Amino acid sequence: MKATELYKRLVAALADGDTDEADAVVEARDYVAAEQRDGDSLVIEADKALVRAADVLSGVVDTFADRRGEPEWWHNLWTIIEGEYPLDQLPEHVRDLAEKLYYD
Repeated sequence: MKATELYKRLVAALADGDTDEADAVVEARDYVAAEQRDGDSLVIEADKALVRAADVLSGVVDTFADRRGEPEWWHNLWTIIEGEYPLDQLPEHVRDLAEKLYYD
């Protein structure tokens, strides 16, 4: 299975409330970035879904709290849902959505 397809599937599971594979979501997104697929429409839609579903992660705080300070935005989901991650460091395709959902 391609990294992009795996990422999309894992994000969909997360959106449905399945937090068992929260670490796998981040790892799959890492593979997508390594393959330089960030601009693919499938990835952009999955990124948006990930931002929308990020509040589900409040039950798995440790998974993301330990990743604070990592350079990639998807490693900082907990900081994003706290409204503390710098908006200008988010990619354009998720920036407005994150601001609307998590920033006052």
